[in-house]
Amino acid sequence: MNKFSFPKSLRIKKRKLFDFIFKNGKKTATKNLVMWYVISQEHEQKDFSKDRFNPKNIKLGLVVSKKLGNAVKRNRTKRLLREAFRLSKGALKDGAGIIIYPLAGCKLENKEQTAMDLKKLWLKAGIYNEEAK
Repeated sequence: MNKFSFPKSLRIKKRKLFDFIFKNGKKTATKNLVMWYVISQEHEQKDFSKDRFNPKNIKLGLVVSKKLGNAVKRNRTKRLLREAFRLSKGALKDGAGIIIYPLAGCKLENKEQTAMDLKKLWLKAGIYNEEAK
C-alpha cells in the first residue's frame, strides 16, 4: 500500500468502534478540534478483534455536526481533515483509533492550517513521532 494513500480500510465506519473509542479513549482538544483516541497497545488484544481494526493500522473517524454550517461547509471541512490526515498519518503511532470532531465556528480555511491544527492535537496527545515522518 502506498504510504500516502487513504483507503476505506483505514476509516472508522462501524458504530461499535465509534462507541468503543468514545467510551475508552482519551480526549484532547484545541481551539478548533476535539479528538478522542485509543492506542491498541494500551488495551487487551480482545478489544481489537478483526471486526474492530488491525493493531498495525491507524484508523480515522470524523464526526461533523450541523452546527458547523451548511452541507457545503461540512463536506469541505471533512475533505480538509481527511487530506491533512492522509499526508501525515505516517508519523503517527501504529494502532491508533482516532475520532475528530470539528467545533462549531471552527476556522479551517486551507490544508496547511488544518494540518497544523491536527499536528497540535497529536503532539498534545503524544501520538505523533517526529522522526517517523
